[in-house]
Amino acid sequence: MKVWNAWREENPDLVPDLIRADLRGATLSGATLWKANFSGANLRNVDLSDADLSDADLSGADLSGATLSGADLRNADLFRATLRNADLRGANLFHAKLRNADLSGAHLRGADINSADLSGATLSGADLSHANLNNVNLVDADLRQARFIDTCLDDANLTGVKLWETQRGGWSIKRITCQWAFWDRNGNESTEYGDGDFERIFAEKSRIRLRYPGSLSLADLAMLPLIIKQLQAEHPSSILHIKSVEDEGSGANVIITVDDITGRNDDAFKKELVQLQTRLESILEERDYLRQRFAIMFSEITSTISDLPRLPTQEIHVHRPRELVTIEGYTMNGDTNINQGQTAIVGRDGHAHDMTFQQVWNQRSIDLPPLAEELKRLRAAMKEADGKDDQDEAIGAVAAAEKAAIKGDGPTTLQHLKTAGKWALGIAEKIGVTVATEAIKRAM
Repeated sequence: MKVWNAWREENPDLVPDLIRADLRGATLSGATLWKANFSGANLRNVDLSDADLSDADLSGADLSGATLSGADLRNADLFRATLRNADLRGANLFHAKLRNADLSGAHLRGADINSADLSGATLSGADLSHANLNNVNLVDADLRQARFIDTCLDDANLTGVKLWETQRGGWSIKRITCQWAFWDRNGNESTEYGDGDFERIFAEKSRIRLRYPGSLSLADLAMLPLIIKQLQAEHPSSILHIKSVEDEGSGANVIITVDDITGRNDDAFKKELVQLQTRLESILEERDYLRQRFAIMFSEITSTISDLPRLPTQEIHVHRPRELVTIEGYTMNGDTNINQGQTAIVGRDGHAHDMTFQQVWNQRSIDLPPLAEELKRLRAAMKEADGKDDQDEAIGAVAAAEKAAIKGDGPTTLQHLKTAGKWALGIAEKIGVTVATEAIKRAM
């Protein structure tokens, strides 16, 4: 390899012609192959780790199972190339031409794919964790079951992508373009998005997590809105809301979302989150006396209710206004623990829904985009089914649940599905919409 590389250095203007060459299983690690012509070559299982393939022509080449970790593929032409199960970890694919390439099952963890063209490419089952896909063209790409853990997709174009069962923890999708996407298994039914909708629904949220060892008392629950109100008044540059309250048996978690509304940079927003955590710790210490007073008050109320022979039978409707908050902002990677007496504050994800449905929702998450697609199918099937007295009401409830699922509002989705009732459940089971069936069962 040293001889080859020395020859390339001495003859930079010569372009190695390796069109349709059969190099299966060859070891070319660290080779200087920039501008080489591998068009249509058989490079299955070849070792090209750390090789210089910048500006190389690999169009139509078969690189299945090849090792390309750390390789330099800047501006390389990989049009219609086959890279199934290839190892591209840490590779540099800046501005690479990967249109219609097959990268199914490829390992792209930590790869730099900035400004690459992946339109029409197949990346099903690929690992893109920690990869940089900033400004990437992914129009009509197949991303089913791909991993996007802590992946940067800022300024990317995802219009027409297939996203069934993708893993998306911690991804960044600032200023992303996506006019429609497919969430169903076969990529047949599209979901349309207006400007900014995709980012608003699916972006990771910055959040603070309160940990209550043991359980969350009624007094603690009553204090939460007061605490959030005080924090909000002290930090007007952010919007704070209670996202969820979850009892895990061994303890309770309260998730508070934090949204930056002033356009601060990441460092400034990080500082704000740390200040919020510290101040929250202080407030909880200051309000121990309120916790005690609330505990006594709720104990008396509980005792009074327990002594009643029976609760009133008439239906009581309580209207409580809801605030819908769009949250787009910095995502804290990793948790920062601050221990405070009986409460721990953890950094990282807004509004509080009806607590019953919020708790049901938190027991086990459901992927909302596929649910919305199945509810669309369920609604159509219900319209064609033999009617019942409250058929219109049930169809309307499924339609409302579908809209809530599209907006990313899980608890409200469950609330509408409960109204849909057993008739909707029976049809869901009959037509095989498994996600919708599970959601209706949970709601009921």
